[in-house]
Amino acid sequence: MIKLQNFIGGEFMPSSSGEFFAALNPATAQVIHEVPISEASDIDAAVRAAHKAFLNWSSQSFDIRIQVLLKIADEMQKRSNDFAIAESQNQGKPLSLAQALDIPMAINAFRDAAAELSQQSEKAISSSSEQLQYIRREALGVCGLIVPWNFPLMLLAQKIAPAIAAGNCVVCKASEMTSMTSFLFAKMISELQIPPGVINIVFGDGAKTGAALVRHNDVQGISFTGGTKTGRTIASEAIQSMKSLSLEMGGKNPCVIFGDCDQTAAISSAMRSCFLNSGQVCLATSRLFIEKKIFNEFSEKF
Repeated sequence: MIKLQNFIGGEFMPSSSGEFFAALNPATAQVIHEVPISEASDIDAAVRAAHKAFLNWSSQSFDIRIQVLLKIADEMQKRSNDFAIAESQNQGKPLSLAQALDIPMAINAFRDAAAELSQQSEKAISSSSEQLQYIRREALGVCGLIVPWNFPLMLLAQKIAPAIAAGNCVVCKASEMTSMTSFLFAKMISELQIPPGVINIVFGDGAKTGAALVRHNDVQGISFTGGTKTGRTIASEAIQSMKSLSLEMGGKNPCVIFGDCDQTAAISSAMRSCFLNSGQVCLATSRLFIEKKIFNEFSEKF
């Protein structure tokens, strides 16, 4: 039985609470690992490690940061099959889906961030009033990244990559239900010798661990993907310290089918949109509106 540990300042550390959450393989209902429920002191240690690393990391050249992003992407590519197997066991999705979607998109997140960074520049603009205006990009600071259970590694990567590309340091909290690939990612980062403190990963639940991360005064930004109720709570907490905030929450997403559509193509698209990943997608179609004149025919085929 694997007991996960937090990854803080380049080292693995047990949580101070001593409490664990049993994570199951959904296919077998067997416990595959135990996830620590970190508390405020663990979050504080991770934020301090990120804050300590921030000045050096944010002052690195774009070229250095690009090299780090591509190093991570290349190593993930080498380990892609291991990540896919772990994600399938961890989350319950078919191995084929993890191989075709989750892992490639996680890898591409780092490559895309590197490509975007290579195009960034600062500008000076003269104005008619004899003033010189500058457009300058500066890192925010320490960012708290909270990841849901449905696409654990993909969403972790899509939050980390742009954040560190911009010069921020991060403290990430994985879902307690699907933490394995975040732990494997941390192990990979430790082996790659990425500057310690740039990427920190803590494990735990929302009520204790996530709340401590959102409330921490030295966290300048929060990125959250998850449920609307939790998002409202996070927004309320974050506004107290005026944190920058990004929320991606589930919605009721409609698909409108008109009578002149190509029904074969529309059904294929709607099936994927409704039921990919067992329908556990933030932007999954949850309602179909079908024009009356084709309703019966379309519904039968669907």
